[in-house]
Amino acid sequence: MAPVSVRLALPSVAVAQQMSGDGTSIATSDRVTLTIRLTNTDPSPLVAVPLLQHYDPRLLRFVGADPDPEEASGDGTIGWRNLTQVPPRGIGCDTFPGEALTVTLAFDVAQPLTVFGSVESHVTIGPLRDVYGNLSDGYTAGVVVYEADRLYLPPVIRSS
Repeated sequence: MAPVSVRLALPSVAVAQQMSGDGTSIATSDRVTLTIRLTNTDPSPLVAVPLLQHYDPRLLRFVGADPDPEEASGDGTIGWRNLTQVPPRGIGCDTFPGEALTVTLAFDVAQPLTVFGSVESHVTIGPLRDVYGNLSDGYTAGVVVYEADRLYLPPVIRSS
């Protein structure tokens, strides 16, 4: 009998982030939203999707999020242990292949964004777990979501 090699697909997501606004109207005390979209690129449903969102508290003051985070200390980190858990801390179901989890965060602008030139959003995702117990390593994806007088719909960043 010939040996058969099997390659397991590790859980993975594609990450997209976008900040609201037209790039010219964002001023101190304005409210902006950041949308983070995690699309399941794994061939299996995901049952654990931890997420940390990192922001610069000198620029932005966290107001709230949907779903509600489990951690939001004001130091620039907002966290969810598992976005598939029951509301209000998650969406309440596994994420099937091709489906997306969307997290929407609201911030008040604490400093004129143009003073800093650009705003980056970094998210740490994982470790992801699928229905078969396969785990992927956690990773961080960072993108520029705002640059003076310009907003970005950044490219999708895929886990490896």
